[in-house]
Amino acid sequence: MEMPLVRGASMLSHVIKSANPVVKPFCLSSINGKHISLDCPLEPSAGDGGGGHLESECHGGVLTITLHNSKIIRDLSKLQWSAETKGNWGKRYMRTCDTAHCSLQDGGKTVKIRVSQASGTMAFAVNYIGHYLLPPDWGNHPEEVTCGNKRHVPDHVMSRRGVGDITMTGTCSTSQNMRIVVDMGKDAFPGLNKFQYALESQSTWVSGWVPPMRTCDASHCHRQGNTVVISAKAPAQDYKLAVNVIGLTTFPRTYWLDRPYTGRCDGSSVGDGSSSSSSGQTHTTSSGGGAQTSAPHTVATTHQTFTAMPTGDFSQPNKKFILELNEPGSDLPDQTRKFILYFSSPVVARLTSSSDELQFEPQGGGKFTGLLQLAYAGSSKRGDRQWVNFFDAYAGVYANYPSVKYCVSGSAGKSYVSFDWNPADVSGDTTRDGKLLMVAMPHHVSSYSYPPTCSNGHCMRQSSVPKTTCSYCAHTDSYNGGKALGMSTRLASISRAFGTDHHHKTDTSIKNCLEKWLRVQDSLDNMWKFHYDTVWGGLYLRATSSQTVDWGVDYGFPYYNDHHFHLGYYLYALAYIAKHYPDWAKAPPPSLQGWQAFCYMAMSPMDSSHKTRAANYVKGKTPQQLVGGTGAASSLLFIYAST
Repeated sequence: MEMPLVRGASMLSHVIKSANPVVKPFCLSSINGKHISLDCPLEPSAGDGGGGHLESECHGGVLTITLHNSKIIRDLSKLQWSAETKGNWGKRYMRTCDTAHCSLQDGGKTVKIRVSQASGTMAFAVNYIGHYLLPPDWGNHPEEVTCGNKRHVPDHVMSRRGVGDITMTGTCSTSQNMRIVVDMGKDAFPGLNKFQYALESQSTWVSGWVPPMRTCDASHCHRQGNTVVISAKAPAQDYKLAVNVIGLTTFPRTYWLDRPYTGRCDGSSVGDGSSSSSSGQTHTTSSGGGAQTSAPHTVATTHQTFTAMPTGDFSQPNKKFILELNEPGSDLPDQTRKFILYFSSPVVARLTSSSDELQFEPQGGGKFTGLLQLAYAGSSKRGDRQWVNFFDAYAGVYANYPSVKYCVSGSAGKSYVSFDWNPADVSGDTTRDGKLLMVAMPHHVSSYSYPPTCSNGHCMRQSSVPKTTCSYCAHTDSYNGGKALGMSTRLASISRAFGTDHHHKTDTSIKNCLEKWLRVQDSLDNMWKFHYDTVWGGLYLRATSSQTVDWGVDYGFPYYNDHHFHLGYYLYALAYIAKHYPDWAKAPPPSLQGWQAFCYMAMSPMDSSHKTRAANYVKGKTPQQLVGGTGAASSLLFIYAST
């Protein structure tokens, strides 16, 4: 049998009958503390190098190109650069970095490239071999900077200073008025538009969600000397906060997205630096060394007994095996992932070096019959066993044919979901004294009714009945709007399947929303409309007015992230409307409705021949064909088929 070791998995349980389990732990570093080195294969990817952006300045005849990269660059020879006067750019070629021109800074995340004899308007580009080119179309559209005789530092280039000199404090009053003060020290003030803040309720800012960074404007921010004061309304008494000084630092200084400041609107403060108050501060600045995973402190008594720290001789009979796996690559050499294997009866492990496999068999030989469970205890420093005993209290219990039941109360306006895990032990006994470990996503926990309806392997989840009016279609981002539109379309399909009339009102709203986003009704603000990306050839919408576009802005849409939300649900809604209202989908130009409107808008920067080919392609396909396949990318084949 094969068992995938998936990061984030909790207790994967397997009931085995007369078979000896085989586990192939890639990147294995040790078993029960005994060192073992197994193969750690890597599939090269352009994303392995991280992402980067360029800055430049030119003075005294020297052009300085600065590459900021999100990951450590360990080999300068992987960097190439090209720099010429604008008039000579046609003679361009790439030069490989050497110590005479290039240097690493900031622990390897910043590269300085210095080019002498620079004058006039200089064109330049940088290539991180095997990872990315900046700018992408460097041959035709290089970066440019103007050189002068006097030193000139552009507005976007900050003074060279230690970011530790910058301090921030945030204080929230009992009326939920948040006051954030960022002190820049003695250096030049960078401008209000270089400050951003994210302020959300604790229930909203959960793992996996990217909060919007709001850029300072005159209505929320003002300057006092060399400090900026940000005034905002906290959305709840319990809040989470982060601040970004563009190009310099964030607060918190590391892991701001996963570990923001957590506070309460009771007059207390959070922050970093000498200006912050310790009263009520709940945030602790994280240390380096890689992300570490925490686990709850609660440990329950169970009928199973395990050796808390198994010996290094894994060939001896045991019911628990601790596996440490190296992190792939070379960025985290001192960090390992911890997995624990639990067996319902003692087994011994045999390592087959030729295949890098572990085979487990009963101590007296023969075949194993019983329960095998796999738990993930997080990623932390090598040899750290802080959480490897946490799962001992839950091992030996698993969900036996779990079931889910649903019901809806129209009078209460609530929907109810009942989860019955039917916990059992290896014999199938449901009267065992152990505990089943139940797992929920962080953003789902608030919707469970605790207590008393979650106990003994049973939980009741309740939520308000979803509304289907599509009232969100005028002013919302594509991420949340797409989910809401997809939900309304799904509910309309269910209504039709059960023969109710609820879909009548919903259908009208869905068509209205689609026509707004497709510009049939060209009534939306420009930010909410679909636009064509002239660089990559895809579609995008803006969710914020941020001038800085990175992986977290607009839920990652400009980086083509989560397109099943941003675009897939629109296509699903289009397929539904096209199926039930074919005249709406087949309306000819100039009305440009339905699929043709979507395609025409996608191809709008191209010439008329491309538009005609695109329209003909769409007319020859059914909605099911257009949205078939796996993932949002295949759903959008009709956009690219004409290029």
